[in-house]
Amino acid sequence: LAEATYLLAAGSHEAARRIAEDAVDGYRRAGAPFGAAQARTLLSRILIGLGDWSAARAEAEAAARAFEALGAPADADRARPGSGVRAITPRETDVLRLVADGLTNGEVAVRLVLSEHTVHRHMANAMAKLDVSTRAAAVARATSLGLL
Repeated sequence: LAEATYLLAAGSHEAARRIAEDAVDGYRRAGAPFGAAQARTLLSRILIGLGDWSAARAEAEAAARAFEALGAPADADRARPGSGVRAITPRETDVLRLVADGLTNGEVAVRLVLSEHTVHRHMANAMAKLDVSTRAAAVARATSLGLL
């Protein structure tokens, strides 16, 4: 799972997905339900980053059910962090990535050939969807969900 986590952080979502899926299968074949649930949790975050929200929710819910069956309610709660997040649009993701790089709204506007008002609106929408109140918190939450 460490390699998939690294690849997710590096933005290599497809490679991370393949490794996480293999980990889920491997843990299931080995009869290790806790490991399989951990792998499903990571796979869910990877799928969010790929924009496959329905598959991400299914993996998160399967992980949460497994954790609950194993008597691990805190892990079950952690398996669902992205389940309440509404889909971030590709343009909102573009804006968040540039904000994560330290650009101001004006600089993002120039880079994406948008008005500064449009960039502000994309950030406001992303912040609302991520349920945060600051740009830094939006970047942190999007990163933790594997969106960036």
